[in-house]
Amino acid sequence: MNKVIIKTAIITFLALVVAFILGVIGIYAFAPRIAGKYCYELGFKNMATECNERVYTKTGEFSDLVELVDSAIYAENYGLISTYGEEMVKRTSDFKSFCESEVDEDYTEDSYSTFDYYVNTTMLAKYSLGNVQNAIDFAFDSMSPKGYTENSSLKMLVNML
Repeated sequence: MNKVIIKTAIITFLALVVAFILGVIGIYAFAPRIAGKYCYELGFKNMATECNERVYTKTGEFSDLVELVDSAIYAENYGLISTYGEEMVKRTSDFKSFCESEVDEDYTEDSYSTFDYYVNTTMLAKYSLGNVQNAIDFAFDSMSPKGYTENSSLKMLVNML
């Protein structure tokens, strides 16, 4: 009788473990947005970035692209920052309206704008990957609407070289 109880308990425990694992795999496979959110909150930076990349490639929405670039910055994944950051900046109308909507209340002319943040981060990722010519081209192509400012990617690149 004792063996039957132990055997039943072990089988039940194993069934629960398998169900949990299948649930996690199911959420990861079929709901990457939810999985990415939980991975981000738990500090699994690279896994969250991978989930966000899957969401963006599925939807193509600009908001998903912003989430992907933000999580790639958080994970310090220079390859994804370089690729998707450039794609984000090249979607000029979406990027312009995004930058205008993200203006901080304390923003002054000398502040580091949303535009400068994403362009500079993308340029630094390209530079960090060792592709200096690509970083230079990107810095020139993504010049701030304000021109050559204190926080522009071109000035930052000139200071680095």
